[in-house]
Amino acid sequence: MSKHQEAQLTQLVLSHLPSTATVINIEGPLPHQAIYIGDLTGDEIPEISVVYKVNEELYLMVLVFTDQEWKVAARIKGHGYGLTLLTSGPILHNDRKSLLIGWQIGAVRSKLSIYKWEDGKFIDAAPEDLSYSSIEIINIPGISGGNQTSDIALWIHDTGEAYRVEVLHFREGKFVPAWDVYPYYFVNVVRYYERKTEEHPNYPLYWYYLADAQYRAGMLPAALQSIHKNLLFQNPYPSRKEIQQLQSKIENIYKHMGGQITEKQITEEQIIEERIMEEQIIEQTATSTMNKRGTSLFLIAEKTTDGTKWGYINAEGESVIPLQYSEARDFQKNGLAVVAQKRKYGLVELSGEYLVEPIYTSISPYVEQRAIVTVDEYHFAMLNEEGKKITEQTYPFISNSAENRSIYSTETTNSSGSSVIQYGYLDSEGNEVIPAQYEEASDYDQQKAIVKIKEYEYALINEIGERLATYPYYYVGNYSDGFLVFKETASGTYGYMDERGTAMIPPSFTGATAFHQGQAIINTSDDYKPGYGVIDKQGVYIIPAEYHDIRDLGEDRWAVGRTADAKHPLGLPLYAIADRSGTLLTDFSFFDVSEFIDGLASVNNHEQTYFIDQSGNPAPGYPHIEGRGTLTVKEDDVIQAFIDQRLFYMNRAGDVIWEPNKMISLNGTYRVKEEKYKPNQNYLVYYPVIEGMPDVISEQRVNIRMKQLAEVNKVPLNKEKEETFTGDYDVIYYKKDLVVIELNGYHYTIGAAHGLPTKIHALIHLVTGRIFMLRDLFKAGADYVKELSKRIRKIITDDPAYSYVFSESYQGIKPNQPFYVSDNALHLYFAPYEIGPYAAGFPTFTIPFDEIKELIYKEGEFWKSFQI
Repeated sequence: MSKHQEAQLTQLVLSHLPSTATVINIEGPLPHQAIYIGDLTGDEIPEISVVYKVNEELYLMVLVFTDQEWKVAARIKGHGYGLTLLTSGPILHNDRKSLLIGWQIGAVRSKLSIYKWEDGKFIDAAPEDLSYSSIEIINIPGISGGNQTSDIALWIHDTGEAYRVEVLHFREGKFVPAWDVYPYYFVNVVRYYERKTEEHPNYPLYWYYLADAQYRAGMLPAALQSIHKNLLFQNPYPSRKEIQQLQSKIENIYKHMGGQITEKQITEEQIIEERIMEEQIIEQTATSTMNKRGTSLFLIAEKTTDGTKWGYINAEGESVIPLQYSEARDFQKNGLAVVAQKRKYGLVELSGEYLVEPIYTSISPYVEQRAIVTVDEYHFAMLNEEGKKITEQTYPFISNSAENRSIYSTETTNSSGSSVIQYGYLDSEGNEVIPAQYEEASDYDQQKAIVKIKEYEYALINEIGERLATYPYYYVGNYSDGFLVFKETASGTYGYMDERGTAMIPPSFTGATAFHQGQAIINTSDDYKPGYGVIDKQGVYIIPAEYHDIRDLGEDRWAVGRTADAKHPLGLPLYAIADRSGTLLTDFSFFDVSEFIDGLASVNNHEQTYFIDQSGNPAPGYPHIEGRGTLTVKEDDVIQAFIDQRLFYMNRAGDVIWEPNKMISLNGTYRVKEEKYKPNQNYLVYYPVIEGMPDVISEQRVNIRMKQLAEVNKVPLNKEKEETFTGDYDVIYYKKDLVVIELNGYHYTIGAAHGLPTKIHALIHLVTGRIFMLRDLFKAGADYVKELSKRIRKIITDDPAYSYVFSESYQGIKPNQPFYVSDNALHLYFAPYEIGPYAAGFPTFTIPFDEIKELIYKEGEFWKSFQI
């Protein structure tokens, strides 16, 4: 706006103000008059809003242009003594903006008003108690994708530089917590409090707010660490009781999820790739004694009428151990595989016989002939290769073995009643060779390990716990290659020192990893700008600090990554291969690169997945597979391929040995066929097509609906670089004329801490094609919503496993509440963040049919469809 236009606007405003009025200023980096121009009525003609002062009281005036002149549409008395905000946004409606005003009522507090145009006047829709110290107007995609309306993030001052943060959106006439955008927004809050805890490590209030932010962002392991840190203080903040309540919530989430985060919260591709990586690590670290049994069976998975089941085949593709497990992992070099039934884990041998029945909450891969198991959520034990538990007791934590030493922890209460966690070391027989006495402990390397004694005191110890050196620094990292990472103060940078504590490379890095074979990855950036590089032990750059990511691939090779589009710095990087001298051997053309094993690494690009050799060239004598994924050479020259979320096997010539079924036969008539939709590299959906229904029109209608529910959508070009989506399905129940299909999706906005899962159940009558709603199960006029809501409320109240539920969020079920059925029960569920935190997944409540039999319409089409 030109100065002449500004003068005209000011004159127009003053002509409508009382003679004693003055337009106030909004203070800040760029002070300006409290005048705002924007369309607030939805007629596409901007209104003029101004805040002015008369006799030390504030007023809002809104001018509208009607009948070819400006008229006063509103004159509203304000609050406080100043203004911190005057703007507009689609807060209340997706097709109309509301006026947002922050009335300053204290030094660090403002009352928020949100004015909407309704029935010819402006009404403040904000609650009386809606206030803030700092505010952001945000639009972040949530569970349902992109929000049409904007959300508000309120930072409310507590003490010092600590703020309580609330993210709210307007739904059904009121402001409620925006649980579905927490994973995105609270990542920023976590970063804020991470900086505060580094600057003030002895301030318990920052540890509390860090834990709370990590909890809301779904970072549960990190939240528990921050909680434990807070509880170590003599006077934890805000109180020991409140902190323990937060800890209890998180622990109950683990109980609800069977002691671990559910797989449905990460993509199936990530799960299988993690298993493959675990197997590769085992192959590299296993000793010769682990070869005593050998392995020649290969993991497979297929869809059945009871969900996805896992089993094993031989090198010829013949079934050896039938599809029977709800989860399974590759056989290890010791001839044992981890399998699961009903979320309990055991060990099977090559014969298919159980060495260990499925009784544990988790079992880690074997490392140095030892596996770590969890008996329940917080009780760890150690197994030998005979499946025998060799630790005399359980511990709150045990790590995998490194040089015949495993870290363990104990938890005690000191004289002041504070909880104290200390770490020590077990030997390979499960004996406590170094008592629990350290605040922190690290893995052994060359018979030496770093431990933390107390604040600003770390020590290097030998294998029996004798101190070799002591270091007076804020942080000292793992010992490796004769060097240690260190940080002198909380706000400082990282450098490297030798065992004696002599600084060999002065602190200058925002991130630093341990040395390996004389080289280390460092980071020089404190934001998302490229800053990763590789240095040698003299601090000389082997690879300049100009990349978004660098990975050590082993066998003297690096993968260096940079984003393909400078306009999207958080975008997924493309990788090139570099040698130990830093010379680039390839172009930046790989979406992903695995570690080198025996001279081969798996890579994938826009079109194919294949092996490269150490020169970066395609490895001769190995297949190129259409699609994106990972290849692994197994025994007998069998190649395990996980491509586009599907696991299959082939030989070196590319001939398929085994591939999963693409058709589920329900009976001799009905079938569920798999179809694939992949419009680009970041969007992949497998969706079901039902065949064999007696009415062709009904069948077509059902399959069109299945595509819609599976999100087989046209992807806008601008979304391709911003979001990834994977979708899949399972047939989880079939009986008589009813099939229940579960459709799962995973939306991930690039740069977020994690994505957001979706889940929909379609209950389909195979004769009529009807897709049942919850109301179809009940008698006409039955108040099933009230009765089911009451029963779920009782479960939440009585069952401690559901203490993680946000009590203020559960307001009962909706008439169209998501649900599915099994033989004897109704199952109702909620989306992540709807009534519980992200990590709880989809809180599900089971109500036996016998308990609600008086409500069920047993003559109805729904009930009869699965009753024999």
